[in-house]
Amino acid sequence: MNRRGWRHFGPERVIENPYYRDIRSAVREQTVRQRVAMGLLFVCVVVTVILILLFQPALQIRSVTIDGTQRSFVEPVRAAVTQTLSQKRWGIIPNSHYLFYPRTQIEQQIQSIVYAQDVRIVPQWRGKLQITITPYPITLYWQSKGNYFSVNRKGYITEQIPKIEEWGTIVEDVGREAAIGTQIIQTGQVDQILEITDGLKKAFALQPGYVFLSSTDPDVIQVKLNDVLITFDMQSNVQAQILRFKIFVDSKGVGLLKERHFVDLRFKEKIYYE
Repeated sequence: MNRRGWRHFGPERVIENPYYRDIRSAVREQTVRQRVAMGLLFVCVVVTVILILLFQPALQIRSVTIDGTQRSFVEPVRAAVTQTLSQKRWGIIPNSHYLFYPRTQIEQQIQSIVYAQDVRIVPQWRGKLQITITPYPITLYWQSKGNYFSVNRKGYITEQIPKIEEWGTIVEDVGREAAIGTQIIQTGQVDQILEITDGLKKAFALQPGYVFLSSTDPDVIQVKLNDVLITFDMQSNVQAQILRFKIFVDSKGVGLLKERHFVDLRFKEKIYYE
């Protein structure tokens, strides 16, 4: 009611003290500042923890161990992997970290050096990276421009190797480019080469040397046995050709194999040689 006794039904006027309004405003601003400061502090703590974890020596890969083989590609693989681990991702994250090492990139690097049947990469404690490589068994060797490569049963080049003595059959270059992981010889030709070389070893107890593939006629394969270069027709029975050659050598004497001759077995009726 007002002074005259009249009842007032409208909202009452509230007169706020300016002093309290300033206090609430100051408290609100202080609360905002505290929240911002706490947020910045939290971010700094998180960044510090991440940096500590990223560059913690106990979480860094310091050595690479390669098992499964003692072949010539071991050191090239180790050098390539070590170089990759020494780099940083986006210029910040070290590749040598246990949690961030580039597994896919390392596998691709290994496959570019050796065409492997299986590659397993397992990080271990005390700064070690264990790599187990299971290569394909070597079936043949491929010679190209003075370089030598191993070839698996399917005709794929598996690795580059140094020239060594007393190895198996060497297929001579026929103008094809050799690259790791590419099929340099068709699988059927590999089977044909093995049939010829195994047959000659059984017949003469000698290891055939170079095998020459024709770049124009895929049905012709030439094999060097000691100093004799033998031409085979792959459309005909290989074992029958080897038997004819065995009979021919027996008739001429085994000394024939110690002389330089060219023998052509592609004709069923006759054997041409010079």
